[in-house]
Amino acid sequence: MALGEYAPAAAEFEAVRRFGPANAPLGSLAPAYALSGRRARALALVAELERRAPEDPGAASDLVYAYAGLGDTRRALDALDQLIARRQYVAARIVVRRIAREPLPYWAPLRRDPRFARLRARVEARE
Repeated sequence: MALGEYAPAAAEFEAVRRFGPANAPLGSLAPAYALSGRRARALALVAELERRAPEDPGAASDLVYAYAGLGDTRRALDALDQLIARRQYVAARIVVRRIAREPLPYWAPLRRDPRFARLRARVEARE
């Protein structure tokens, strides 16, 4: 994904999904689909993650990635806020670190958003 080769990345993530847990790479697969022009497929994965998120911290984390890949900064940050509100601090810390450090293009709008700085501070205060 960091190389901008989204269609091949989506194929790789699908292969992982076939042989691993059902939601293994959904947080990466949804952005790969969105950025390779398969937005409808990305939205279907988001719907699946939304159904799982209330009971599954992994799916809740993946929602942040999926929304970011779809270019929906507000919903990505809402999902991160929900992780924090649910006291899923380990998951939130991982998400915050990925956003802050990974050079993926869909993270940049989140890093620029003042709300991300506030959420990041809340997570880091828990360390």
